Amino acid sequence: MLKFTLVIFFITTFYVLPVYSQNKGDSIRLTIRNLIPIAHDYVTMNYNDRYYDLKYKVLTDQKTTFSFPADEKYKVLLFRYNNLSFSYLVFTGDSLEITYDKNNNLRARSLSNHPFIKISEEIHDKAGDMFDLSFEVISYKRLNSYLSSIYEKYTKRRNILDSISASLSLDTNQQRVFQSELYGKYLIDKFLPFYQQRPLNIDSLPSYYKKEMGEARSYFNEKEINRSTNENRMAAHDYFKFYLCNYKKPPTLKEALSILQQNFDKYWQDILAFKFIRDDYTKLRISEKPLIEDYKHNLASVGNANYLSVLESKYLDFKQEDIASARFITVKGEKVSLKDILSKNKGKVLYIDFWASWCVPCIGEMPASEKLRQRFTGKDIVFVYISIDKDKDKWVKAAQKLKLTENSYVLSAENNPLIEKLSVKSIPRYIIVDKNNSVLDQNALRPSDPKIASDLTQIVSP
Repeated sequence: MLKFTLVIFFITTFYVLPVYSQNKGDSIRLTIRNLIPIAHDYVTMNYNDRYYDLKYKVLTDQKTTFSFPADEKYKVLLFRYNNLSFSYLVFTGDSLEITYDKNNNLRARSLSNHPFIKISEEIHDKAGDMFDLSFEVISYKRLNSYLSSIYEKYTKRRNILDSISASLSLDTNQQRVFQSELYGKYLIDKFLPFYQQRPLNIDSLPSYYKKEMGEARSYFNEKEINRSTNENRMAAHDYFKFYLCNYKKPPTLKEALSILQQNFDKYWQDILAFKFIRDDYTKLRISEKPLIEDYKHNLASVGNANYLSVLESKYLDFKQEDIASARFITVKGEKVSLKDILSKNKGKVLYIDFWASWCVPCIGEMPASEKLRQRFTGKDIVFVYISIDKDKDKWVKAAQKLKLTENSYVLSAENNPLIEKLSVKSIPRYIIVDKNNSVLDQNALRPSDPKIASDLTQIVSP
């Protein structure tokens, strides 16, 4: 369930850094120096950013500074060293030194003496790593014992936190942050048996387990919850997916947004809608894409500019220089770029078919593709055929046999930037590009699908 990114720091001399806790603009900076000689072993650190992306870096012997959004004052960092892992909940305005103890175990030191480092180590030593990854497959037959074990582990960690809080002079907010992080991890573990099902089936859940999972919603809408930490965000996302499984069929984007508005406060609406759109972007129907635009404007209006930029990155623009430079060869042997193809068909929708002469399913779609072309004759749409054939002669023969002599191309090199950007790993694959040269659908319906005609009609004649 948890995902992390690795960062590694190495240094051969020991010295003290000044306390480093500076905010600049909308960011907060964390400084880390590795004090473990490279000859011992590599040290790595990883973490999730606010968009659920993994961040990884190998630490060198140089002081390294990381910048985090100002509202992410606390972050879980996972360090790996000597085949061992060690998680710390850290204050992101801190300065850390990474070293090792007499048993060759990795340790971190806060130069500002922030208590979270000490608490993380105390929990690690007495109750196991706080954010250990579980790969255990849990059957419903042993669900009770599993739930008891994770609750016992959570309780033990919580008791350690409570017992050490007074001696470390934790204020109320700090204690609440750490408590919230531990409970978020507990919820992730609790949802694990459900998400191990393939396919997900809420009807198969034992009633007591289903009830416990459903009760998590009240936790996420509490004002005291620390919402900036990834464990709580991941747990909230797990709960939302569980909640959606109550519906007999996957909800549309419109339905998902409505469910969020009815059951979650504004903060979680933004976080969870972003995750839903991001994960299922290529699966969303063309008719729902305007909703994404509406939602992006809504995000911007509440100040979530960072989420907005990530959503906008989902729109692949063929005018981007690295993509527009992609090279192809025509049936006549002429060399052209994607930029040339776009210029030739300026102001028109493109329905791009990635195929090959040896691909049986690709060839099987060609009769339907011809009918689709005929249906849109005279409309502002062009059907483009791009072959990934390595044997150019076989491609030319196949293209001529299929009467694909217009707007028909083959890759001029294996490392084509268009193929890489679109991540074309299997064929047939169909792409719809709008009149402004932005990719509207990276996984469009096949020509034989009855719904493709209505999709294209919506785009060509909005």
